[in-house]
Amino acid sequence: SAKTFGYLKGYLNYLSKSRWIIIGAFVMAFLYNVIGLYFAVRGQLSPVVAAILMPISSISVMFYGLVTTSLMFRYLSKK
Repeated sequence: SAKTFGYLKGYLNYLSKSRWIIIGAFVMAFLYNVIGLYFAVRGQLSPVVAAILMPISSISVMFYGLVTTSLMFRYLSKK
């Protein structure tokens, strides 16, 4: 209904900020993998350590998304 059009501006603002969170998560994962690849190519990373670090990468990206989304929601709620 027409009553909800007032929320549209806030929703679009939230979506544009969320895009930057997703880009940040991709950048973080890319850097994590480049650093891991550097050590793996040099032979300084054993398969066991690599197997342990792989889920840590996923967990850190999920944690980043959770924290930044929560902070963004709090910031936008105060406006």
